Amino acid sequence: MRSPEFNEDSAIESIMLVFWKKGYVLTSIKDLVDASGVNSRSMYKLLGNKEALFERALDHYALTVGRETSAILQPANGVAAIEAFLKQFSFEDNYPGSFMVNAAVQEDFISAAALEKVAHYFKNIESLFYQCLKVSQDRGEINATLNIKNYATLLLCNVQGMSVIGKMRKRNSDAKAIIKSLIHTIKI
Repeated sequence: MRSPEFNEDSAIESIMLVFWKKGYVLTSIKDLVDASGVNSRSMYKLLGNKEALFERALDHYALTVGRETSAILQPANGVAAIEAFLKQFSFEDNYPGSFMVNAAVQEDFISAAALEKVAHYFKNIESLFYQCLKVSQDRGEINATLNIKNYATLLLCNVQGMSVIGKMRKRNSDAKAIIKSLIHTIKI
């Protein structure tokens, strides 16, 4: 039985954090029960099975982090928006990386629906990069011959790679050096 103060959004947030930290494979039902605050029988009834919970956690991440990303990557701000987005990266102790990257590297273990959610999230970020680059190119702020479609893909790859490197290196100076190089290449 769930407690009267049960909050489904809070439970999904807590479940997302467990999946983010441990990954899909290493997360047990007990981990999810402990995180959500509901017993296993209620969990299945209220929230779903492990696969469904993982998909809901991906949706939650896409909604919350996606909203933050969209707020920063405002196309009208052009390259300045990309710079602001990149400058938020900080490789410090306990840097979790990206939940979406963590999910993507587990593609052999997650459902096709979960993998599609990851792909959709990445496509949205790539689209925002493209829109920002297009505005700056139209304004003459960046090279008119730059293939902005390809560059948006390059930025996406670099950002996702930063999420992996950040988990391994833990040095903020690395993040700053990568960001400086990326910003420099945009402006060439």
